[in-house]
Amino acid sequence: MGDLLAAIIRPPLDPIKVIFLVPPAVLLLLSLICALYSLALFLLVDMDKGLPTVPGRHFLLGHMHLIGKTDQFANRLAEWSKSLKVPAFTFYLPGFSRRYVTLTSLEAIAEVHRLRPFKVVRAQAVLGDIAPGLFAAEGGTWRSERKIISPAFNHSNVSSFLPSLRATALRLSAQLRRAGPGPVPINAVCKRFAADVTAMAAFGEDFGSIEKESRETEDLAAALAIVFYRQHAGPFKYWKVPIFRDLLSHYRWEKDTLDRLDVLVGGIVDDFQKDPTRAKRAGTILSKMVELNTTEGEEGRMSRRRLIGNVITLFVAGTDTTSITITWMIYFISLDADLQDRLRAEAFAFDFEALQSGGERMDAVLRNLPVMHAVVLETLRTRGSVGQIAFMASEKVRAVGREWEPNTKFMCLYDYAMTEGEDAEKVFGPNPGKFDVERWLGPEDRMKKASKLLSFGNGARICPGRDLAKIEAVVAVSTMLKEFKSLRLEPGHAKVERVQQATIAPSTDIRVIFED
Repeated sequence: MGDLLAAIIRPPLDPIKVIFLVPPAVLLLLSLICALYSLALFLLVDMDKGLPTVPGRHFLLGHMHLIGKTDQFANRLAEWSKSLKVPAFTFYLPGFSRRYVTLTSLEAIAEVHRLRPFKVVRAQAVLGDIAPGLFAAEGGTWRSERKIISPAFNHSNVSSFLPSLRATALRLSAQLRRAGPGPVPINAVCKRFAADVTAMAAFGEDFGSIEKESRETEDLAAALAIVFYRQHAGPFKYWKVPIFRDLLSHYRWEKDTLDRLDVLVGGIVDDFQKDPTRAKRAGTILSKMVELNTTEGEEGRMSRRRLIGNVITLFVAGTDTTSITITWMIYFISLDADLQDRLRAEAFAFDFEALQSGGERMDAVLRNLPVMHAVVLETLRTRGSVGQIAFMASEKVRAVGREWEPNTKFMCLYDYAMTEGEDAEKVFGPNPGKFDVERWLGPEDRMKKASKLLSFGNGARICPGRDLAKIEAVVAVSTMLKEFKSLRLEPGHAKVERVQQATIAPSTDIRVIFED
C-alpha cells in the first residue's frame, strides 16, 4: 500500500500541457491582473496589523518560493515559528489576499477555538468537496448533524466494539509474524489494520485487508491522495470548473476513484436503511446513525448524500490518522527497551479474555493500561497527524489583541504549540519538545493536560471519533507486546522525519524486527 500511495500521490497531471490549452491572450490578461492586484496589496495595504511577517515575501508568489516542495509545508511553518519566536505572525500564499495569521501558542489557538463554530469556520475543507459531512459542515448543518453522529461514538457504543477490535489486533500480530522474521515495514500494515477496524466499527464489514490489499483500501489511499493534491492546488479550484476540469486526465482519474468509493458506501448505506437491525450489523456506527436519522424531525435529517459523506469521512480520515499514530507508537517503543518492558508487563497483567468476551468497558481498559494510554497521549502530542488547520473569520472578530475583518484566515499550528510554543512548558511540563510518557503519569491532573491536547481539535468542534481512535491504538499495540518478546528497529535504520501529505506522516517506511 505504501508503494500505491507513493505512486498516486503524484498523479499524471502535466501543468505545461494544461497552460497551452488556454488562449495566450487570455492567459496574459489573467496574469497581468493577478500581478497588478498583488502588487497593489503588497505596496499599499497594511494587512498585518503590526504582526511580524516571514521575511522574503514576493509580491506575486507570497512565500511559496520559500516553501519549496509541498510535502515540506509543515516543516517550513515550524522553521518560521522557531525563527520568529512570537505567538503570532503572518505569511502569504500565491493568489488574491492569501494571507494567513499564524498562531503558535496554546493560548492564541484557544482564542480562535473559542470563536468556533459560528464566528470562525474552516478556511479550506477539501474533504467536504469529496465527502460532505460533519467534518466540513458549518453553522446549522453542523448543529443538526452533530446530534445524529456524536451519540454513535459514546463510551457505551465504543465499548461494544472491543471484542472485534481485539480479534482484529490479533490478526495484525499474526500478519507481522508471517512477514518476519526480518525487518517488517509497518506503515502500510498499520494502515490496513486501521481500515479493517474502521470498517467493522462503521458498518460491520471486514475488508480482510490486513492479510491482503483490498480494492476498498486502494480507493481509500486514492481518496487521501486526492485530498492532498487539492489542498495544494493553490487558489485555483480546478475541480469546480466544469469545462476546464474535463480537459484534465488527472481529474478523470479523481472522478472514477471517488465514484467507485461513493457506489461502495452508498450501497452499504442503502442496505442499512432497508434493514438496519440485521444481527451482523446491529450496534455499528452506521446503524446508530441510521436509527437516529430516522427519529429526527424532517428538518434535522441528513440527506442520503450527506449520510454517505459522513461514512466516507469516517473511513478516510479515521483510517489515516489512527494508523499514523499507531506507526509512531511502535517507533517510539522500539527505541526504548525500558519503556517496552513496562508496557509488556502491563499487557500481561491485563485480562484480554474479558476484553474479547465483551466484559470490559472502554474507560476500564484505559484505566488498567495507564502506561500505554500515556504513550498514546504523548504520541498524539509530539507526532500528531494533523499538524495545522486553517480557519477563517465569518464576521469581524478579535484575536491576538487585534480586530480582524471577515474572511481573515488563521493558521493554527497544533504540533508546534504543543511542543515548542511559548506556553507549552507551562501546560505540559519541562522539555515539552521531548517524547516523555512520564508527563502523563505523575500526580498532576491528567485530564487538565488532556484538555489542552489539540490533536483531535478542541471545544465544540472536537473530533467525535477520538475515543475510538485512542482505544484502537491502546489495544493494537498492547496485543502486539503480549504476542512478541521484543520490538526493535532494524540496524542502521534511516532517520525518520515528517512530511506533509493529506495529513503529516513519517517520511519513510519504519522497519521493525518483531522477535518471538
